[in-house]
Amino acid sequence: MLMAELTGKDGRVYALEANPILSKLILKSSRVNGFERKINIINKAISDQSGAELDFVYSDESPMNGLLAENISTQARKNHYPKSQKVDVSSIDDLFINEASIDFIKIDIEGSEDKFSVRQSIHKK
Repeated sequence: MLMAELTGKDGRVYALEANPILSKLILKSSRVNGFERKINIINKAISDQSGAELDFVYSDESPMNGLLAENISTQARKNHYPKSQKVDVSSIDDLFINEASIDFIKIDIEGSEDKFSVRQSIHKK
């Protein structure tokens, strides 16, 4: 919500969230706070390539602390993240190919840093 406020009158926020539970909460919060026209919530995981589907794992006790299954061991998944849901994967470049420019990017990609790339998006003028 803070980012939506800081973008100014014509700014937009694209909230990319792999966690389906958090995506729904962001949507609700944007409506309650009057930012539904400024915030576009995209329920996808971000990587260097688009097209795949990955397992997003979480537990009922702590659904906010989920992560992509490929980032943890099978044993940790069984012990701590019994729930799973498929999420689409996209690159930032593919998501924003039609955007004229991107002025600011804030990222928290929870263990997939090595697969993150914004080469084309950053070099646009």
